[in-house]
Amino acid sequence: MLVTPIFKGERKIKYNEVQIALKKFKQLLARYPDKQESAFYFANFVKQFLRIKSNDSELLTQVIITLIKQEKPIVFYELRIRGDYDSMFEFLVHLTMDYNLAKDKFEEILTEEKKKVSI
Repeated sequence: MLVTPIFKGERKIKYNEVQIALKKFKQLLARYPDKQESAFYFANFVKQFLRIKSNDSELLTQVIITLIKQEKPIVFYELRIRGDYDSMFEFLVHLTMDYNLAKDKFEEILTEEKKKVSI
């Protein structure tokens, strides 16, 4: 579903990579307060997350940006400011969706990943 691998082992690596990224994002939301200083950690996470190639990466990016926007509005504002000099963030801050749908999709994908990863 996420990756069409050439080798069977590659699929496990990609699923594991997405699962780790989603867990890390969940930890970021819990660990860092909604303050200007926290924007650095979220910006770094987003940049690292964009390097993960999967079929669902666009949807997941939209979900992550929406969750940041709703749960960490000050951090989101700082990411918008970063968009003034970083075209990637200028584009990303406009990728939003309904918050409840994003939250449900995030939990669904996180749960789905737990079922599929077998290492």
